[in-house]
Amino acid sequence: MPIAGILSPPFSTSEPGRAEFLSEAVLSHEGWRIERVQRFTAQVDPKQWLASVEQVVQSADMFVLLSPRNFFMFLGSYADALGDMLLDRVRNGTPTLMQVYPNDVEDVSGQPLPAVKKLFKHLELMPQDIKVAERVTLDGRQSQRICTFAKGDDCLLDPTLFHGIQDVVIAQPYLLNYDGDTFPIVAASDLQMNVDGGDFETESIPGKKRAVAVCRQTEVELHYAVSGNLLGDEYPGLFETIPGSQANDILVRRMVDKLMKWALRNGSKVQGDLEHLAFGEFLKIERGLGQLLFARLGKGFGQYCPPSIRQDLLVSDGNIDASKATLYHIVSIIEANWNSFKRGFSDGSGRQLTSSEFRTLFLKFNRDQRRYLSHPMKGMIDGRAFSIEDIEDAKRLSAMVGRARQIFNCSTIP
Repeated sequence: MPIAGILSPPFSTSEPGRAEFLSEAVLSHEGWRIERVQRFTAQVDPKQWLASVEQVVQSADMFVLLSPRNFFMFLGSYADALGDMLLDRVRNGTPTLMQVYPNDVEDVSGQPLPAVKKLFKHLELMPQDIKVAERVTLDGRQSQRICTFAKGDDCLLDPTLFHGIQDVVIAQPYLLNYDGDTFPIVAASDLQMNVDGGDFETESIPGKKRAVAVCRQTEVELHYAVSGNLLGDEYPGLFETIPGSQANDILVRRMVDKLMKWALRNGSKVQGDLEHLAFGEFLKIERGLGQLLFARLGKGFGQYCPPSIRQDLLVSDGNIDASKATLYHIVSIIEANWNSFKRGFSDGSGRQLTSSEFRTLFLKFNRDQRRYLSHPMKGMIDGRAFSIEDIEDAKRLSAMVGRARQIFNCSTIP
């Protein structure tokens, strides 16, 4: 079952974080489910919380970020490690829907957030501290910072995204700088003005359209980024309701739909892409089981190896070389020491697996997928082609390993 990972924690423990409409748009797609990063509180075990965050980052098929800052500033010293993990997923084709602001690049105390800057650099975008406002207050509105970007004013630039949509309403938009494979999809018109930090009208970014929403698309990547409150729920302001995703119903659902299709790509996926996805899941499975092995048995795990496995891993000085361990070796060692691991592995109903069931499950994957992923020429000779079903099988095992690591408080974060 594909997963939409919402990486923005709720703003408080008493409210949902203004993503209910967006969540409903995701769940309206049959088969999809949501995993959301939870807010860290003093009552939460830090290791378990970090493991749960990492699990969302590793397992999601698409990402939603309502504010990169609100995600990374909760991670403290682990922000860079998880930022690299997220960036790796983004680079390798996990689509992203994000809402960004100029202050996303620093935490609430003004300290820089390098992980956010690295993400923005890769996406070739940067929110500017230049506000966009209506030149005159529109009828029925109290604030010039609630802007309507209309198709008739040449504000809606992507015909594949905006067909049938006449305007987009964004509260508190900012200009977005962009470059490379990132291009504007919503831009301000002459009816709107740029306003600097001192509330004075200012110039645009030289040579750029006055973008308030952008898209990045390559052969591998598809991402949408918007400034201001377009993805979050509407909420009561001091003088009027601040519009959000409800005011842009069709657009939000269409962006979600396009990103989901990109994540699945059932019809257009080429074999190389499927192999790439399968290989990524294989690496997560092998790496995750290896981390479990170290966490439960320690670096001296060699003393717990069955004799035949130990022989395979021995080097000339008589020591064990962990880098030689394949998925087959790791599964065999775990099976031989099952009492130390069995609590972490269960089937879909929650029933604990037996050691033979564990071995059969993972060695079947090793036989069916791993040998072809590690040796592509063998796949060509044997005529082995990968399918969406292969990806789903790999994801199920990857999720099982992720749950076991969470149970044992085993994280890739040092």
